[in-house]
Amino acid sequence: MVCAHPEYISFAWVLRDRLKVDSPGLDDLALSNASRPPFLEADAIQSSAYFARQAGAPLYVVHTSSREALEFALMQRTRGTQVFFETCPHYQTHDIFWEGGKKGKINPPLRERSDCEQLWQGLPNGDIDTIGTDHVHRDISSKSADIQGSSHGCPGLDTMLPVSLTDGRHKRGLSLERIAKLTSTNSARHMGLDHAKGSMATGMDAELTMTDVDAEWTLERSDVLSSAGYSIYEGKRFKGAIEHTMVSARSGLRGSKLVTENVGRGRYVYRKLRSIGELSRQGVA
Repeated sequence: MVCAHPEYISFAWVLRDRLKVDSPGLDDLALSNASRPPFLEADAIQSSAYFARQAGAPLYVVHTSSREALEFALMQRTRGTQVFFETCPHYQTHDIFWEGGKKGKINPPLRERSDCEQLWQGLPNGDIDTIGTDHVHRDISSKSADIQGSSHGCPGLDTMLPVSLTDGRHKRGLSLERIAKLTSTNSARHMGLDHAKGSMATGMDAELTMTDVDAEWTLERSDVLSSAGYSIYEGKRFKGAIEHTMVSARSGLRGSKLVTENVGRGRYVYRKLRSIGELSRQGVA
């Protein structure tokens, strides 16, 4: 399964250097967006999807960030490409006007508010197949330079499900069943792991997340469990909290606290990728 990062980096470098001279007054996140605009993402998706169709292969497009990219990508589906789309919470909740500035430098970059809303609309109707984190665990010191020199990416493991519950379920009516598909079931199927992961059934790995879907809480830096030590959601009021998790029938999180005695008990799981015909017959969406 080819997982394409959809940006034409050579064009982005040209735009970056040009903007340094022509638009020195652009703010951090606006500059990042302007130097890697949505049309570079959309065109890269078109090209990779075309090659995938010619090769008779499926394609998984990671971290879709913009309305334009999604629209052009969906055109490829109508032409027969078996293409799946992932987005991430930060592209749904943050835009170029976010006051956190370069802490939100991500590639592809944060976009306009209209792009955020288009991505939300793509979740219930099947346009978007999965939600991922694109988690980057580098600490806040990696953002100490200016917008050009700061590291890209941000942590997201801690907050993916709380964002889906808060902004998806409670704010927009996204069902729990759909959230489960977007964050687990579809990911396992697309990546050839659904013989062991992604559903609750006899013979599957006992990997569960138990939540209080109505718990209200505010994320503080002290709550961050990732080694990054910070979050772009610090200060956000959530409705929906993770209470316990199980990884292969062992506790990973208990009472919202990490269970350290079970660290290092993972095992390698081999993929069993399906053909395009099998994926089509399953109607994975």
